[in-house]
Amino acid sequence: MRRRKGGCIYVSGPPGTGKSALLDEVCRDLNVQSTIKCASINCVSMRSARDVYGKLVETLCDDSEVFLMSETKKLESIFLPSGKSDDLYLVVLDEIDHLLAADSEILYTLFEWSLHKKSHLLLIGIANALDLTDRFLPRLKTKNLKPTLLPFLPYTSTQIADVITTRLRSLLPENEDCPKDFVPFVQPAAIQLCAKKVASQSGDLRKAFDLIKRALDVIEQETLTKLGKEHDVADTPSKKPLVENANLASPTKASRS
Repeated sequence: MRRRKGGCIYVSGPPGTGKSALLDEVCRDLNVQSTIKCASINCVSMRSARDVYGKLVETLCDDSEVFLMSETKKLESIFLPSGKSDDLYLVVLDEIDHLLAADSEILYTLFEWSLHKKSHLLLIGIANALDLTDRFLPRLKTKNLKPTLLPFLPYTSTQIADVITTRLRSLLPENEDCPKDFVPFVQPAAIQLCAKKVASQSGDLRKAFDLIKRALDVIEQETLTKLGKEHDVADTPSKKPLVENANLASPTKASRS
């Protein structure tokens, strides 16, 4: 960003490995929206591949200039300016593999714009396929245009357990003096079992979070049920002990004079 030049990064990895989450956190930490124009698009939400251009024009271009040329020409003019320009544009395309089935030409064009020597486009593509650029965009390779690759590996059982433990410990009150190995609500053995199960199947951290959330929901429901029963017992009037009723007691014998 300091050089005010474009580029391209392809972020790949299985679902639930933190690709989009990490990118969002980095953008917040760098406060990129204060220095460059940004557009973030989830390609799954686009009805057609052509809608990507429309969304970019709507987000990045001035309204007064939109109707003077086509969407393609307008985007090309800002990403590859003919004159001197300090403007820089960040475009994040999540789930870009959905564009391949619809219209791969649009994806080709965006990658080519970002890798052009005069580019002012920073393109970040996110998808699950590790070899998307090699298998589905071979034209980039023939033109010696290759994006920077950033692969994400699935979470291991140890990593999943560490993340869950950290999240659960964050629920403790700040002034609570607890042992360092104390984990609220869920037994450490259960966390390890959950982590190993998820790691052996997919390494998707979101599935581990979902399992822990279900466990916490069960704990909450059982606690509420128990408290409700205790409240009902407390509100029930206690029965008086069986005592002799004076009205039904047999008359005492008169004392002898």
